[in-house]
Amino acid sequence: NAGDGNVSVINAATNTVLTTVGVGDGPLSLGQFIGPLPAYTSDPTVSPTPACVGETLTLSFGANTSLAEGNTFTAQLSSASGSFASPTSLGVVTPGSNPVTIPANTPSGTGYRIRVVSGSPALTSDSSASFAINTPSLNGTPTVAGAPICAGQGLTLAFGASCTGNASFEAQLSDAAGSFAAPVSLGTVTPGQNQVVIPPSTPFGAGYRIRIVSQN
Repeated sequence: NAGDGNVSVINAATNTVLTTVGVGDGPLSLGQFIGPLPAYTSDPTVSPTPACVGETLTLSFGANTSLAEGNTFTAQLSSASGSFASPTSLGVVTPGSNPVTIPANTPSGTGYRIRVVSGSPALTSDSSASFAINTPSLNGTPTVAGAPICAGQGLTLAFGASCTGNASFEAQLSDAAGSFAAPVSLGTVTPGQNQVVIPPSTPFGAGYRIRIVSQN
């Protein structure tokens, strides 16, 4: 304070005086006014969202240097309701951007969150904003072009799927009566158009069907 021989320490965020001391009161220690740095400098963020089961996302977070040095961080996924009572580990991560994969057995839901936990000292970050996780789904009915055909020949199989993540799909052929009690595999296929070959040993018949099965 000009002219009165005193020094004021002001909180810049609130523009309020924390304390005022006289210049003759001895050295002024700022340590009593400056608190410890936050352990985590930014809350976890997740992209892209909504996510798919089996999909790899980007998890970003920040931690101060004293916490990050020599520490181990683990990303944890909540339940579909956002609870961390029994979190799912997404693996070891480091401050910055990290790839994390949603486990294949994760149920669909809209309230998932991710948090970060450090090893030593054991400190937990705030959680990310809630986001949805969806399971793979098939769109409509598979279509076949090129039929009728003979055993051993190929045809065009088309189908659609959404939120596939890392899912794989298999085309299966029914028996001549249209039953899938003992389906014949036509191999791995992907959403869109595929060329599949009818096995040479397939008996003659007019009631064959093809279906798509997700493998994970």
